[in-house]
Amino acid sequence: MGACASTFKVLKEETKAPVTRETEPTETKGKEAIVVDVKQAETSGEAEGENSRQSLELLLKEEKPSDAVQPAANVESKTETAAHVVEQCSKTKPPVVEVDRPAAAADAAAGEKPATVETKTTVPENTAAVTETKKTSEAQAKESNTVGKVEIKNTQARRVLSSFYDELGLPHRPRLYKRSLGFVEPSGHSHPEVRDLLSLLRSRRFFLKSFPRDDPTKPCRLTAFLGYKSGMTHIVREVDKPGSKLHKKETCEAVTIVETPPMVVVGVVAYVKTPRGLRSLNTVWAQHLSEEVRRRFYKSWYKSKKKAFTKYSKKYESEEGKKEIQTQLEKMKKYASVIRVLAHTQVNQMDMIHLLISFIFPTILSALFFISQIRKMKGLKQKKAHLMEIQVNGGTMAQKVDYAYGFFEKQIPIDAVFQKDEMIDVIGVTKGKGYEGVVTRWGVTRLPRKTHRGLRKVACIGAWHPARVSYTVARAGQNGYHHRTEMNKKIYKIGKAGDESHTAVTEFDRTEKDITPMGGFPHYGIVKDDYLMIKGCCVGPKKRVVTLRQSLLKQTSRLALEEIKLKFIDTSSKFGHGRFQTTQEKQKFYGRLKV
Repeated sequence: MGACASTFKVLKEETKAPVTRETEPTETKGKEAIVVDVKQAETSGEAEGENSRQSLELLLKEEKPSDAVQPAANVESKTETAAHVVEQCSKTKPPVVEVDRPAAAADAAAGEKPATVETKTTVPENTAAVTETKKTSEAQAKESNTVGKVEIKNTQARRVLSSFYDELGLPHRPRLYKRSLGFVEPSGHSHPEVRDLLSLLRSRRFFLKSFPRDDPTKPCRLTAFLGYKSGMTHIVREVDKPGSKLHKKETCEAVTIVETPPMVVVGVVAYVKTPRGLRSLNTVWAQHLSEEVRRRFYKSWYKSKKKAFTKYSKKYESEEGKKEIQTQLEKMKKYASVIRVLAHTQVNQMDMIHLLISFIFPTILSALFFISQIRKMKGLKQKKAHLMEIQVNGGTMAQKVDYAYGFFEKQIPIDAVFQKDEMIDVIGVTKGKGYEGVVTRWGVTRLPRKTHRGLRKVACIGAWHPARVSYTVARAGQNGYHHRTEMNKKIYKIGKAGDESHTAVTEFDRTEKDITPMGGFPHYGIVKDDYLMIKGCCVGPKKRVVTLRQSLLKQTSRLALEEIKLKFIDTSSKFGHGRFQTTQEKQKFYGRLKV
């Protein structure tokens, strides 16, 4: 652009060609025989030329029409040359915003009289020149308004967005200020672009930022679920992969058992799409919320008054409250772009066996026993249920709202969301390792043995200047307990509580045995509810909640479409000796033990 600017300056000076015009001497009072040479006046520069024109208008009153016509011809050559220069500059480096602004507009912005743009090279008559001057001046004024086109669009977008928020009754989103970035919009967590920098991330909740793409042509369905990691075992299956060396052969693979008790829907939330992302429109809650989910809204349930959602539940008892809820649902159907249900896990549900014991033995001891066994998942010590949003995909917006509202206070089983042989994503928080050094945390090379003051260190942490340590330098610190997403985990089996599928019986191994190994899963216990068997490992330790989500990608690989046929599921003890699959098998082998 520097070369273009210099070329434009040279051509601009060249276009200031002197216009020769012969004038006859004029006689005025006190001044006689003054010969005015217009040629010298116009070639003395822009500033001096303007002053000379003003003095000529006072002295040469008889030739005003010719003075008004001649500058147009001068500007005519200016604009043609300037347009040629702009064309050359645009070929050299295309501008970001293409704005057609001739040199006449630049002169007008500098405070000079707006000039006209002519396509003819000859000087027209006085009347025709004035007419064309007016027309071209109006066209030039319209073209000059395109300079602030981007600013005008941004202002209009802000006004439309503001009116959109006012119509929906949404608060205007605040803007955050950052020293280095200026005013920016609030956004999600940032992530490093380098794999080695993943350890910089801290622990995060098991929330979901992304869901599969919606397809209105398909029926309504949920896209995620919550489960608790129980433990690992191994299986033997037959590989169905034509062309592979393992085709029709048995292989042993590690699997993870994730217990997934049915989730309960307690609300629905609607979102609208805005230029700044999704914004929540409104939320409708169910009438009855269990204690385990209401505990999630308190830091200390013991010290609280336990009043959460007591006023909201009274809306279902009055006609005005019911109308208000229906109004909110109709608003969702009209304005919403995304519908998500609010569902929570069950950790303290009563079993029917314990309920029968309390009725048969109504004593203090049986009551204490009943209270101690009230937990649905004995492996967990917590009493707070995990609450999350699950997006509803498929169908129209009205069908989604009705689908979500129809599940209020109802249980959703795992097989209503996932199917066998499906590829899913597992999201959770990894095991925490605590404060660790650079060798373990980053995998840097150890220093030689004779290194002074330690060898499990980074020898050089940076130059003298900049006088600070860069964040990319390996340093000791927290390792583990990070939020991670594992993609493409294949479901080998879905076990239903109270069904044969909950056991570890296969077509080739008809031994009656439960999915829980002998002695239970270490640090977890017994799996009583529905469960998923997924291939490979899973993030986090035992008992930690993991999020199961449908795959964001369309699975077309042969591995994803392969049908899994299990032949054997190992149920031997995971911390004892021996490979006995059942207690009866162990007793049969050892015989009667001595007392």
